[in-house]
Amino acid sequence: MIFYQEKLKNKKMTIPWRVWTRLLLVATAFMFNQPVQAEVCLPPTVDEGLNLDIPCVGVDGQQYTAQILYKAPFWEYLSHAPSTCEWKVENCATLTSTMDLTVPNFALDGLSQIAVLKFDANESAPLRWTYQKHFENRAGESNGFSYNHGTLAPAKPTTEEVSGKKLLAIYMVGSDLEGRYKLGTKDLKELIRGYNALTNKEAIAVVVAFGGAKNWPGMRYASMAQILADSADNKFGNETGDDAYLYNEPRAVMGDKSALTHFLTFLQDNYGKANPRFLVLWNHGNGFLGYGKDQNNNMDGLSLTELHEAFTDSGTEKFDLIGFDACLMGSIEVANTIRHHAHYLQASQELEPGHGWNWEEVIQRYANHADLIEAGKSMVDNFVDNETHGKNRSGKTLSVVDLNQYDFVLTHLNTFADALTAKINAADPATITALNAALSPSSGAESYGKHGSNRLEFDLKHFATLIGGPESEALSQAIDNYVLHANNDGTRQNANGVSFLALNHNLYLSRKKVDKDQMVSFNGYEMNLWENLYVSESVWQLYKTIHALAQSDSQAPTVVDQVADARGGEFLNLDASDPLAQATGVVATFTDENLTTVRTIFGGVKSVEGEDNQLFLSVGAVQARPTEKNGQYFASAWDGQWYVMQYDEDEDPVWMPLAFENQYTDDTGQALTVYTAEVQFIRKVEDEVSTVGFFGDLVELFGDEEEPFPDDLAELEITFDANNNVVAHQVRPYLVIHENEADKRGHLAPGKETFDIQAGDEIRFLSTWLKFSPAGEIIGARFYPTTDGMLEVLQTPVFSFAAILLEDDEGDEMAPRYVMAAEDAEKGCTP
Repeated sequence: MIFYQEKLKNKKMTIPWRVWTRLLLVATAFMFNQPVQAEVCLPPTVDEGLNLDIPCVGVDGQQYTAQILYKAPFWEYLSHAPSTCEWKVENCATLTSTMDLTVPNFALDGLSQIAVLKFDANESAPLRWTYQKHFENRAGESNGFSYNHGTLAPAKPTTEEVSGKKLLAIYMVGSDLEGRYKLGTKDLKELIRGYNALTNKEAIAVVVAFGGAKNWPGMRYASMAQILADSADNKFGNETGDDAYLYNEPRAVMGDKSALTHFLTFLQDNYGKANPRFLVLWNHGNGFLGYGKDQNNNMDGLSLTELHEAFTDSGTEKFDLIGFDACLMGSIEVANTIRHHAHYLQASQELEPGHGWNWEEVIQRYANHADLIEAGKSMVDNFVDNETHGKNRSGKTLSVVDLNQYDFVLTHLNTFADALTAKINAADPATITALNAALSPSSGAESYGKHGSNRLEFDLKHFATLIGGPESEALSQAIDNYVLHANNDGTRQNANGVSFLALNHNLYLSRKKVDKDQMVSFNGYEMNLWENLYVSESVWQLYKTIHALAQSDSQAPTVVDQVADARGGEFLNLDASDPLAQATGVVATFTDENLTTVRTIFGGVKSVEGEDNQLFLSVGAVQARPTEKNGQYFASAWDGQWYVMQYDEDEDPVWMPLAFENQYTDDTGQALTVYTAEVQFIRKVEDEVSTVGFFGDLVELFGDEEEPFPDDLAELEITFDANNNVVAHQVRPYLVIHENEADKRGHLAPGKETFDIQAGDEIRFLSTWLKFSPAGEIIGARFYPTTDGMLEVLQTPVFSFAAILLEDDEGDEMAPRYVMAAEDAEKGCTP
């Protein structure tokens, strides 16, 4: 735990001397009265002999200085003493429970470095460490980490009497949502309006922890009275004086479990007698990957494991209701964590709009409903149905579930998983067909956090229903008892209130994090990612079985036959008035027991100079229509018309490389189709250039996996009606999440805020070149901007459907072509 002052020589002890010494020193650590802190801790230094002088080492909530000498190939302990400097998270080293040492922010070879030293457990050797790894320090950058918990001063007790009151507590990690878009400020103002409208203010206690944004450094706790006072200048977090806040710690990292533990302890000590108690966690959410990104500490966030540890370490009693005003937290994996700490959970299966919940309504409905469950149901309906709160973006879902029913759901989920695993292992044809249909990105199970072929979560009940069988029916009934109320905005009509990790998600399959015992470094701490998504052994075996099934499919779909110049009416069961019935195109039959989707891709072809290969420029993708024959699909010929955007009245419209996302019928009976496109997007927000992250099918086209993702990439989503009129459009930011400093590229997670394209924005559409061999196989792909540079939008964009002119890199015109492409579970593709 902490550095040894000496070895114990008594070999007769039954407890190993190193363990005994650790126990003694842990006890001794609590006897130190830490001196009044003065100057901020300086970073560690390393001399020419590689000896380390560390002004600050964090150990079990205490700080020490330490000196370690390099005696090749080891670093040996020399001395340590209590530290008198003020903790600085990017400068202070940490020692883990296994004695491994992380040393940040020391200068080596002209660069700021982080080193990890592995403790040598050889009992006969001196206290020493060996080199494990080092990498460039990213402290202060958008893709670095805070490695250290730090030492947070205790909060002063409050004097508010809370017996007989309801408690509304909010843990608001501002991140970019506040730092760039001021959405935290907006929600606090909504909270004030709702509170001022209450006629029973004395019946509710409100406390908000907020911070983790550029304009909100550290963390503050504020009562409702303090929030009201803080709002006088229309800004929050800038009050001064000892009584401005219940607690104010500018060094706190809200994306670290130490800060959440501190807040939960404060609530238990000061608001534990309130009844009921409602805690809301506000910020970005990412399902089993966790919640809460601290903008001041490199978007450091809380994994589900850290959430569980924070609640456990705080000793807090169960909350009556825990809510996530965050994306994608309505999953079984999240419930598996929160069930230990709350009776009920309120969360969204899907991405949330940037504005999140309507806090004016949240506080009123919570305060005014005598029954907590009825209050939760009311909040769910208001979030989904309230069109006056921001814009009613597509994909709104929210549910409230009874965590006391979790074990019953898990029991039936295990039975369902065991049965499905057994049928897959037995190669049952009907099961394999149903499974691939459920996994299909276009027509499969309702899914969330989805873009292109990537899905983060599936709807658990809808997935089980598509698989079928008595186990599915029993699981569905258990889910119905578990979900007290669920609602959606009509775009997610099979949203039933609880989701689970997509069985073919690329983080699971492509990154191959499937080993129960594999340890990975997550958010700067040695953690097991398995712990964050593990629900039960039965479900885990199902994940692995589906992974193995996909990997065993080594052959792409095979074309059995095809008919050119086919008429749609001859193969499709359509009314004669349907335009597709008169259309001509290609009919093809594919064979592949793991076939998941068949698409028609429109574009143009050019030859490759000096090669027999051809390049196909992808313009758009739609779903091929299945015929009544198994494995047979019809693709209508392309007439060269596609979706375009007018961005400047003095310029020609630009075509948009859109891909089919999903289709649904709204509550008026109108059929709507959603397309998505990859774009570069820049917006000026309060004199800052706002760039957004990237997520989608083109991840592999950005080259070297060691290169970070560009930060100006986004996804455009456009919804059209049956007459190709635009009903809505939005651009959504995405976050790049890095597992550690060595993970330069990271993986991608959806953000909350969305934008309409408007005058003053800059945009560029991104497509792909597909390289075809002479045999017609896709042998490569590369990223392709459709214009030479960013387009400055000078008007409200106008979207339409029109004939387009396709040109290659040299400006030569290309004739319109179309390709039918079949894809299987292993992403094998046959054009």
